[in-house]
This record gives sequence, C-alpha cells and structure tokens, in this order.
Amino acid sequence: MSKELAAILCDDLKNHSHPTKGIETLKKFAEEQATSKKISEVTGVFGNIFSYPIEFQQLLSRGIVTERDKFSFLQGDIISSNSAYYIGVRVDNSPVFAIGTSTCDLSEGRRDCVILYPVKEIRSPFSDNDKQLVNNGLKFKSTQIIIVPRFPHQNELVKYNLIDLSRPHTISSKDLFNSHRMYSMTLLGWRLFSSVMSFITNRAAAGEIAIRNQINHDAREETEKIA
Repeated sequence: MSKELAAILCDDLKNHSHPTKGIETLKKFAEEQATSKKISEVTGVFGNIFSYPIEFQQLLSRGIVTERDKFSFLQGDIISSNSAYYIGVRVDNSPVFAIGTSTCDLSEGRRDCVILYPVKEIRSPFSDNDKQLVNNGLKFKSTQIIIVPRFPHQNELVKYNLIDLSRPHTISSKDLFNSHRMYSMTLLGWRLFSSVMSFITNRAAAGEIAIRNQINHDAREETEKIA
C-alpha cells in the first residue's frame, strides 16, 4: 500500500516540483521585444525593478501589514556587507549583494545562515564580453546571471548591474542585521528574480526522470527475486 501511495504522490508532484513557467514567460517576453534595447526599456529601468528600501513601519502605519508580518529585510534586497563568505573566505571591500533567502526565513532567529548573490557593475564602454553578457542576460539566454538596472548612487559610467547566481555567498543572520540595506525589489523585480532562481535550483537535467526511475525499477526486481 505504501508503494502505491508513493507512486500517486510522485505523479501528483510531476508538474509542480520543477517550475519552469516563470522563465518561459520571461523568454517569451524577450522574444516579443526582439532587441536588447526594447527589453532594457522595461527591465533596465530602476523604478520598474527596484525601489528604495521598503520599510515595515511605513507599511504598518498604512494598514498593509500587521505586527505579525514584521520584517527587517526582504528577499531580493540589495545590501552592502563585509561579513559575507564565499567557499569559507570572507569577502571585504564592502561588496554588494542581492539576498537570495526567502523573506519568511529572514526573520531574526529563523535561520543561522542567509544566501547572498554578488552584484557586479557593468561599465561603459562595454568590452565584447560585456556586450555578450548583457545581451544574453536581458534575453534570459543565461540563467547564471540576471541583468538589472544601474542604481541611483552609482557612477554614470555604470550602465547595468549583474547579479551572479553562479557564486552564492553566505552570511550569518546576526551579521545580516548589521549590513547596509540599500534597495528593495519591486513586485516585478521580485517575480523576475524568483522566476530565474526557481528555474536554476529546481530544473531537471536531461534524462533525470529515467535515471531516478531506475531506482524504482531495481527495487521492484530485487523484491521479485526475494519473493
């Protein structure tokens, strides 16, 4: 009976455990806009993707949240900190990061460790490599990076920022609360960010279903031998 229930549960999860609709929607949008310039007119505009930090007290006073919803940081927030680590090595010189951990896990005491993704400037004039990065990022051809707008505090030579999803860093929750919170993501920015992250963390490799299904096949054969 347990094997039958396991098979039913596995089938029920088939279309939900590896979400792809978000990235497919982004790619479709990029195809419809056709050029990097037109895509950038939407996703390359600061006000479309970012805002200044969304503050809990402001939302509380407007009746949008309650005390139970209290937050200090939100997923996607852009922060600066000298307390992040990459492969066990602390990264200094006040690097900038996007918070990857879910908002509900950013409450004080909820998690010991928070995931951060480094944010890097892309300056003009572009190198050939920069041009390719921007083009691939804006068209969502690469899921290792997300191209986001220039921040208001940055030098005018900065044309875009790149969120590097291929190099996740970590920071202790205690140190996160000592970091400098710079910007928050708008609803569009957060949905774009979440769609790409969901895809890279949950997508299935080619042949993965067959590979994992082989375990069930081998187990059935072993059961039949014993019987």
